[in-house]
Amino acid sequence: IMFLLRLSPLFPFNVLNYLAGTTAISLKHYAISLLGIIPGTVLYVYLGAASSDLASAGKEGKTVRTIFLVVGAIAGFAGVIWASKVARKELDKINNFDAGLG
Repeated sequence: IMFLLRLSPLFPFNVLNYLAGTTAISLKHYAISLLGIIPGTVLYVYLGAASSDLASAGKEGKTVRTIFLVVGAIAGFAGVIWASKVARKELDKINNFDAGLG
């Protein structure tokens, strides 16, 4: 569950860290859940690099590079949104199963 929560950009990492500290989650499962922050981190790094390149590309007039950077940013956002939807569906399945509905 922690891994799926880490995939969702709706939950701040600080809140999840405190939540994990108040539960009986094992160190192994907590460490595995940290892999869930990789997609968001990659997106943030890409957006930072893309915005830097876009700022310098305007001076040099590299239109093709700008188009690729914008398309990459859109694809990155689409990937994070898709991962969030998948995580939400899985969390809903878990919640429904725990409530005896599934």
